[in-house]
Amino acid sequence: MSNAPTISQTQEDYSLKSYWSLFLVQLQGAFSDNLFKFLVVFTSINVAGIDDSQRDFRLFLIAAVFSLPFILFSMTSGCLADRFSKAKVITWTKRAEIMIMCIGLLALKTLNFYVMLGVIFLMSVQSAVFGPAKYSSLPEILPNHKLSWGNGIFSLGTFFGIIAGGTAAGFLSNSLGQERVWICGFILIVLAITGALISKLMERKPAANPSKKIEWNFLEELGKNLKLVSKNRILSLAIVGSVYFWLIGALYEPTLVVFGKDALDLDDFKISIMRACMAIGIALGSVAAGYLSGNKIEYGLIPLGSLGIAGASVGLGLLGFGYVGSSVLLTILGFSAGFFIVPIMALVQQLPEKGEKGSVLAANGWLTSAGVFSAALIFYLMKIQLGIDAGTMFWIIGAITVAGTSYAVWLVSDSLARFMLWALTHTLYRIKILGRQNVPIRGGALLVSNHISFADALFVIAANERRVRFIMHRDQFNRWWVKPIARMLKVIPIASDFGPKELMKSLKTASDCLKNGELVCIFAEGAISKIGGQTLPFQKGMEVIMRKQNVPIIPVHLDNVWGSIFSFHGGKAYFKIPRQIPYPITVSYGKPMKSNSNHNEVRREVVDLGTEAWSQRKGRLSTIGKAFIRTARRARGRMAFADSTGKELSYMKALIGAIVLSKKLQKTWKGQEKVGILLPPSVGGALTNLAGILMGKTVVNLNYTLSEEAIQSCVEQCDIRCVISSEKVIRKLKLDPGVPVIALEDVAKGTSGLQKVSAALMAYLIPRGLLLKLLAQERVHTLDDTATIIFSSGSTGEPKGAMLSHYNIVSNMMQLNQVYDFKRDDRFLGVLPFFHSLGFTATLIGPTILGVGAAYHPLPTDTRSISKLIPHYKLTLLLATPTFLQLYLRKIKPEEMKSVNLVVVGAEKMPQRLAEAFEEKFGLQPLEAYGCTECSPGVSVNTPNVAVEGEVQSGNRPGTIGRALPGISVKIVDPETDKSCDFDQSGLMWIKGPNVMKGYLGKEELTKEVLIDGWYNTGDIASISEDGFITITDRLSRFSKIGGEMVPHIKVEEMLHSIAGITDQSFAVTGIPDEKKGEKLIVLYSIDEQEIEKIYEDLSASDIPNLWKPRKEHFLKVDDLPYLGTGKLDLKGIKTMAIEMTTN
Repeated sequence: MSNAPTISQTQEDYSLKSYWSLFLVQLQGAFSDNLFKFLVVFTSINVAGIDDSQRDFRLFLIAAVFSLPFILFSMTSGCLADRFSKAKVITWTKRAEIMIMCIGLLALKTLNFYVMLGVIFLMSVQSAVFGPAKYSSLPEILPNHKLSWGNGIFSLGTFFGIIAGGTAAGFLSNSLGQERVWICGFILIVLAITGALISKLMERKPAANPSKKIEWNFLEELGKNLKLVSKNRILSLAIVGSVYFWLIGALYEPTLVVFGKDALDLDDFKISIMRACMAIGIALGSVAAGYLSGNKIEYGLIPLGSLGIAGASVGLGLLGFGYVGSSVLLTILGFSAGFFIVPIMALVQQLPEKGEKGSVLAANGWLTSAGVFSAALIFYLMKIQLGIDAGTMFWIIGAITVAGTSYAVWLVSDSLARFMLWALTHTLYRIKILGRQNVPIRGGALLVSNHISFADALFVIAANERRVRFIMHRDQFNRWWVKPIARMLKVIPIASDFGPKELMKSLKTASDCLKNGELVCIFAEGAISKIGGQTLPFQKGMEVIMRKQNVPIIPVHLDNVWGSIFSFHGGKAYFKIPRQIPYPITVSYGKPMKSNSNHNEVRREVVDLGTEAWSQRKGRLSTIGKAFIRTARRARGRMAFADSTGKELSYMKALIGAIVLSKKLQKTWKGQEKVGILLPPSVGGALTNLAGILMGKTVVNLNYTLSEEAIQSCVEQCDIRCVISSEKVIRKLKLDPGVPVIALEDVAKGTSGLQKVSAALMAYLIPRGLLLKLLAQERVHTLDDTATIIFSSGSTGEPKGAMLSHYNIVSNMMQLNQVYDFKRDDRFLGVLPFFHSLGFTATLIGPTILGVGAAYHPLPTDTRSISKLIPHYKLTLLLATPTFLQLYLRKIKPEEMKSVNLVVVGAEKMPQRLAEAFEEKFGLQPLEAYGCTECSPGVSVNTPNVAVEGEVQSGNRPGTIGRALPGISVKIVDPETDKSCDFDQSGLMWIKGPNVMKGYLGKEELTKEVLIDGWYNTGDIASISEDGFITITDRLSRFSKIGGEMVPHIKVEEMLHSIAGITDQSFAVTGIPDEKKGEKLIVLYSIDEQEIEKIYEDLSASDIPNLWKPRKEHFLKVDDLPYLGTGKLDLKGIKTMAIEMTTN
C-alpha cells in the first residue's frame, strides 16, 4: 500500500454560489414550514369552546404528525441523496412544495383541523426528502476547514427562518383573525415558487453512489445505516447528541405555548416573540460556535453548550420570571444550544465516508425524527396524562440534560478536557493554524512536534479537531495537576529510567494507536528546549513507533511559544508575567512524510516550518521608529547611548535629541529618499541615524575605510545630495564624496530652549503614529520599506548596496534576542562601525528595540580606551571579529573584562586556539556566530549551554557557527548539481528567513543570481550536522580549483597556524592563475622569515592532500596582512599583492 494519507483536500472547486443558493432555499423552507405550522397551531388552539385538555391534545397531534414522515421516509430519502444529484433532489422537493402549499391554501380557507393536519403531514414528507440532500450537499460544496463556518451560517439562516416564520404566524394570526388567515396561503405559494427557482442555481454535481439501491423498507435500510454508524464511536455519540438536541427542541415548542398561555397569560404574538428569542439565541450561538471553532470542528464546545441548556431550563422552571425574564433565559438557552449543535452537526457531516454520507445523514435524520416524535409522546404523557405543569417540565429537561452531559463526558472524557483547554487557549492565548489540511481527517498519523513549553500539548489540541493521543514523560504525567487531564486525554506515559521493557511497552501502545486509526503526537526532542526555544536533537523513539506502519508522519512546529508563561524563558517555567494577553502562538502542520523517514529528516522539516511561521509575527512587529519611541517612553531614565568622549544619554533624552535633530535636518534632507552619513560609532552617529529613521529616510552609513572613488560610487548609487559628518572626521579623513559634506556640529548649532521644550513635549505626549507623521517629510515608513543600505566592504569585489527593510532588521534583532535573552541591564560594546551590518543592527538598532544600553568607541583596535570603557559602563556584551579578539586577548586585563558575560565572534572563522586562549585568560568562552550583510546580518549562533536540575542542553559546539536562528531555514546543496547534501556533507549554503535582504540597490540581475524563491546564496561552503550545528568550510570564492580538485584556503591557513603554534592571524592563503593546473596557492605571511623553513617542512610532512601544500617559493613575506575597517582580511587586497609579488 502507499504511504499517502487520506487528507482533507482544499477543494478549490467548491462553489459559493451553490452554497448561498442552498442557504436561501433552506431559509425559505424554514420560514414557510414554520409560518404554516404555527398558523395551524394558533388557529387550532384559539377555537372557541375547546378546553385545556383538548388544546394540549391538538398540540400533541400537530407535533406527532409533523415528525411522523421523517420516521417513515428519512431512510429512503438518504438513498435518493446518494443515488441522484443532490441538487436535483432539492429541486424536486421544492416543486412538490408548490403543490402542497396550494392544498394548504384550501385547508386554511376551510379551517378544518384535520385537513390542516394532513397538509402538515405532506409538508413534513417534503422536508424529510429535502433534509438528507440538504445536509449532505454541504461537504460537497464546502472544503472541510469551512464546515464549521458553513454550518454556523447555515444554522443562522435556518433559525432566522424559524424565527421569522413563527413570529409572522403569531402576528398574522392576531392581525387577520381566523376569518382571513387563508390569505397567508397565497404568500406560501409565492415563497414555494421562489424557492424552486433559486434551487435551480445550484451546481449539479455527480451522484455520490449512482448504483445505490433504493430501499423502501426503511427498517432494513435503517439497520444497515446504523451498522455503518456503529463503526465510529465519535460519530455514534454525535448522532445521539443531535437526536437529543431536536428532542428537547421539539418538547420545548408545545411546552412553551402552554407556558405562555397558562403561566404568563400571553397572546399569540408574545408567545411567538418568546419563541423567537430562543431561535435568535440558537442563531447567534451557532455563528459564535463557528467563529470560535477557528475553521475546525471544536467538540470541546459541546459540554459548554449542554451546561448552558441545563442551567437555562432549570432557571425557567424554578425562578418564576415574567415575560421579559423568561425571554432572556430563552435567549441564553438558545445561544447554548447553538454551541451544542454546530460541532455535532459538523462531526455528523464530516466523519462518514463520501459514498455513505447520504445514508448516515438519513439515519441521523430518522433518529432525530424519532426523537421529535418521542418529544410529542413525552409531552402527551407528562402534560395530558400526568398533568405536570410547563414550568416543572422545564426544570426536568434541565436535570436530564445535566445527567446526559455527565454520561457523555464519561464516555468521551477528552471532550471535557478539550473544553477546559479550549477555554484556556481562547483567553490566555490566541492560536493561528497553518497547514491544517495536511492532517488526515481520518486514519492514523504520527504528529512530531518541537517542544518549547509545558503547554505545548494544549496548542496541538487547540489546533486540531481530532482526538490526539500524546506521549508524555512519566514525571510530567504524575504531576498532581497534570494527571487528571492527562487521563482524560488518554495520554501515553513513557519513561526511559524504568528500563527498556517499560519503554518499549509505551512505544508499542503508541504504535497500536496508529494502527487503530488514531492520531498520536510525540515531542521528539525528549525534553523542553531551554536554549532560547531552539530545536534540540530528535530522539529515535519515533522510528520505533513507525516500524511496520503504513501511516504518514506529520511534522508540527510551534512558533512564538518561547517567552510564554510555561516556557523556560528567563530560566523558570512558571510564575512569569505574560508579555501579552492573549499571547499569540502559531501552530504549523507540514506536508505528510513517509513512514520510514528518519528522526533527523523530520527534525529538519520541523525547523523549516518555523521559517513560514515567522511571517505570522510580522503584524505584531513595529518599524524601527515606532519601536524606538515605545522603548524611550518605557525606559525613560535608563542609559541608552554613551561614548568614550564622556557623552551619555538616557532613552528619553535620546528621543528628544533625535526629534530636535530631525527638525534641524528637514531643510538639509528635503527631497532626499536616501541620506548619507559619515560618522563613527558615537552618540552623535546614533542620534543622526535615528533622526533619519524618524523622518522616514533610508539611512546610508558610508564606509570611510573605502577609497574615495568607492565612496563616490556609493553616493551616486543612492542619489545622495549631501553627507552628514563631523568636523573631526572631515579634518582627519579629507575625503571628497562628490557632494557637500555638512558638519553635525553646524546642524545642531543654535538650538534654542523653545525647540528643546517642543521636542520634549512631542516625545512625551504625542502618540507614536502621529509623531512619526509629523516628523516624516514624504511618508511614514512601513515594515517593508528600506531602513538602510549597507554597502559591501569590497573584500571579494566592488561595493554593492544590500537593501535591508525595517522587517529584516527588526526580525533579526528579535531572533537574536530570543536565543540570547538580553536583560534590561545589559549593555553592548559598540566598536563596530555603523556601515557594518552587525554594528548597525546589534549596537545601534538593537538597543532602540530591546531597551538595552550601548557604549561606543570609534577605534576597535584602541584597546587602551576600550579597557576603560568596559568597566566604566559595566558593559556585558562584546561583539568582535577574531582579529579584534586577538588584540583584546593581548592587551586587556581580566579585571577590566569582569562585567562582560557574553562574547560573540563573527565576520571570520575563529581559530580554536584563539578561543581556548581567550577562555583561559578571561574565563569566558567566545561563541562563534555567522552572518552576512545580506541577512541583516545574523544567521546562526552558538549559545551558552544551559543546565537545569542536572540536565545540560548544549547550545554550543566549538568549531561550528552554531544553529540557525529561529525563523531561519538553511539548506546545503551541491554547488554543481544543486542537489541537497546529506548531513555532515559539505556544499553551498543557502539561507531563507525574514532577515534576508530585499535585494541589491540598482542591480536586478545580480539580485536574481543570489536570491531565488526567497533563498539567499551565501557563497559559503558549509555542512550541517544531524542536530543542526553548521560548520563553515570556506567561501566558495576562497577555493582554488587545482587539477580539477577544490582546495580550501581556510583549511590550509588553519594547518599553518597550528604548526606555527600562534593565535594571531599571520598567514593568508590565496589563489592566482596558473597555466598548467588552472590555479596555484600563494601564502602571504608576516612572521619572521627564519621560522618558515621549519613550518614548511612540517607542512610537507603532514597528512593533508598534496594539492593542499603550497610550494616553498610560493611563501611570500609581507610586513602586515591587509585588513578592512570591519576587521576582516582584505581578500581582494591579498590577491592583488600576491599577483604583484609573483609578477615582480
